[in-house]
Amino acid sequence: MEYVTSNRIKIKDILLDNRNWWRFYLLYRPYLRIAIITNVLKMIICGTTFLGFKYYVCSICHLVKKVCFTCKCRFCTACGRVATENWIRKNNACIPDTTWQHVTFTMPMQFWKLFWLNRHLLNLIAPISAQIIKEYCGKEGCIPGIFIAIHTFGRDLKRNFHIHPSTTCGGISYDSLTWIEVYFHAETIMKKWRKLVVAQLKSEYLKGTLKLPANMAHIKTFRQFNAWINKFARKSWIVYFQKQTSNKKRNIDYLGKYLKRPPLSEARITKYDGEKVSFSYFDHKTETTKIKTMPVMIFIGSLVMHIPDKHFRSIRYYGFLSNRTRGELLPIVNNVLGNFTLPTPRSITWQELHKNEFNHDPLKCPECQTQLCLIGVTFPEKSLNINTKHQEIATKSTYELEAA
Repeated sequence: MEYVTSNRIKIKDILLDNRNWWRFYLLYRPYLRIAIITNVLKMIICGTTFLGFKYYVCSICHLVKKVCFTCKCRFCTACGRVATENWIRKNNACIPDTTWQHVTFTMPMQFWKLFWLNRHLLNLIAPISAQIIKEYCGKEGCIPGIFIAIHTFGRDLKRNFHIHPSTTCGGISYDSLTWIEVYFHAETIMKKWRKLVVAQLKSEYLKGTLKLPANMAHIKTFRQFNAWINKFARKSWIVYFQKQTSNKKRNIDYLGKYLKRPPLSEARITKYDGEKVSFSYFDHKTETTKIKTMPVMIFIGSLVMHIPDKHFRSIRYYGFLSNRTRGELLPIVNNVLGNFTLPTPRSITWQELHKNEFNHDPLKCPECQTQLCLIGVTFPEKSLNINTKHQEIATKSTYELEAA
């Protein structure tokens, strides 16, 4: 099987072709988290009768159409499109119009393996960046609004753990009467970020909760670990502040496209020949678009390792946007800024999204152009556990799944 244009290549097809996913699973089963297996299987059966379906019929020509349910998992590109649109719509309505600044908090690449082996650190490290910004604004006498995305990958699918906060360039005063503008000093924030991350890793080591990778097996005592980590505490880390912007939608759109989808858009896949996969990515160092080619097993591993665990929140809110305070502070912020409070928009449906994207109503009869009527629903088995049907799902072709 060979695809030569990006419009025809789907991640699902690559997983099912030559039983690629099943072979990958047999090779690396001991190292795969349950979240990886579950999300991959859900994505494979998305839009098939495994998940149930609805029956529609045309009242004039009696054409029957079967619409299968979707998986709604984080690894599915189709479901991710709907989830992303709904997240963007919701946040465009509630996040205030003011000046925003997007920040990127990075760390030395030698730390990345620590985070892969100790996934609990992902929940501990994200609040640190928010704490730094809140304390910085607190010295100016105000509370900022912050939302943070946690990324584990780079554009070329390599492991690259970093934090993406978007923060208001200022905040509501403690007396809730005025808006105070704040200018962030990158060097000051970088030093604070470096200090707190290093302190957190030292604390985890002392508590005995930090697993060390194989290349650090020689470290047996805290004194040795302290000496190793202090080498990085004296170097400069990259904390990048983008230009301030009053376009909140730009920040929301940027973060949204990474939250509900796989780390690689299918539009970037340029070729698959049954053995290797090629995809394009933008190289920030050279500021050029490059093509990367890798064996299909490596490609699958590079994709699935970034699937988050169940209930892991890739986006976090802090300051006056936090879930605990937004009900009280957000109306005050909008009032001080002179913004109109918009009603929370309802979620967009797959039918509406299809109409917006392709100017075509999927529930309209192609012959009579009348709206199809729902006549029945078939639900999946209550006892359905896709993990018990792993081999059956993984060894079918795309055609067999869709025809089932």
